[in-house]
Amino acid sequence: MGEGRAQRRYAILALAFGVPGLAGGGALALFGIVLSVFGPHYMGLSERLLTLAFGLAGAAAPAGWLWLSVAYLRRGREGLRRAGVVPWIGLLLGLLTGLFVLATLLLHWQDGGRQTVALVLAGLLLAVPAAALAARARPDAKHTPPARTLTTDE
Repeated sequence: MGEGRAQRRYAILALAFGVPGLAGGGALALFGIVLSVFGPHYMGLSERLLTLAFGLAGAAAPAGWLWLSVAYLRRGREGLRRAGVVPWIGLLLGLLTGLFVLATLLLHWQDGGRQTVALVLAGLLLAVPAAALAARARPDAKHTPPARTLTTDE
């Protein structure tokens, strides 16, 4: 499959899964950040700092996904390779945070938590286009230069 066709297929995948993930996960992360800064008075400093940490980690996934998606759609596989490690770490950190929050919510289920679980699940939709980007970032066998070996001419 050609690079242009792969980019078009990824754009469709990003619209189907990435945009809802960006909206759901980004909204929940932003809510966590705002809650930690302007939160109620009954939250202590440790709760506010924990909420801020989870909010920032959750916001790292949409930011990393956007960075990598733009790099791939503009420059193809080479753009993904040149994007560096920072967006990949942000994407992984945010997705792991989303899984942790989802597990915590499911373990401590209460009435009225359905909206929060829906937002977390929407945020985890970013895993689908993230996996597609990770698969495209790997070098192909036909594009990888041969390994250099040490030989002696005797």
